[in-house]
Amino acid sequence: LFGHWGQGLLGIVMLWACLTTAIGLLSGFSDYMANLTSWPYRFWLLLSSVISTVVANLELNTLITIAQPIMLALYPPTILVTFLAFIRHKLVYPRLSYRLLLSVALLGGIVDALNGLGIDVSGLSFIPGFHQWLAWCLPSLGLTLLLYYLPQQRTTPQEASVISE
Repeated sequence: LFGHWGQGLLGIVMLWACLTTAIGLLSGFSDYMANLTSWPYRFWLLLSSVISTVVANLELNTLITIAQPIMLALYPPTILVTFLAFIRHKLVYPRLSYRLLLSVALLGGIVDALNGLGIDVSGLSFIPGFHQWLAWCLPSLGLTLLLYYLPQQRTTPQEASVISE
């Protein structure tokens, strides 16, 4: 609508928006890592800036090739954590349930990632959803149902008063 001046203004606005976001992320990450480790803030800032510059200059196909196995391995536990947030209060043993379920989901995600890398894991093709990158889904669902309906140890009011004394 505003011609070349409008395109230039939009470019400047986008540049400042992206630059402030990048500076905020780099400084926040560097500060966190400096507090977590013994290495100084400037080291983390330089390292994360160099890595960000290298990643930003990769071609899209290269970036997708690198990120795909990582995403295939990590998205099942991420989806499961989101789902478990809704039923956590109904699980009898929430800590044990989280550990078991996330281990199963991560294992399924690793199988999917290996399959995505071209490593032959066809011996596991009997798992429903294997060919759709959902090898983690049915085992996670089955274990979730098992842990959800796991009987809770019940105590009578008399036993509860004896235990609390």
